[in-house]
Amino acid sequence: MISEAASILPILFALYFTFGPMMMVANYFQSIGDARRSALLSLSRIYLFAIPLTLLLPLAVGKMGIWLALPFADAFQIVVTFAVLKARSPQAEWGLFQSA
Repeated sequence: MISEAASILPILFALYFTFGPMMMVANYFQSIGDARRSALLSLSRIYLFAIPLTLLLPLAVGKMGIWLALPFADAFQIVVTFAVLKARSPQAEWGLFQSA
């Protein structure tokens, strides 16, 4: 069990460090009253990406697909977050703040 966990954990947590910043962006939209964007960013990682990938990836790559689902979901969440920031404000330098 220890050897299996040792081989799985690096894969499982490969992009986990991105979870915090993505949730901070979602909380920012919630704090300014933009519930649609906040809900999209908060819920898409699990419901839009992780659950379907957990069901589909094992069909393509075997049991390792179960563990690859969360890193792929995190990668897709990064893409969604940057797309939301870009669509929100094309003239904003970082997507959140307007230039003075």
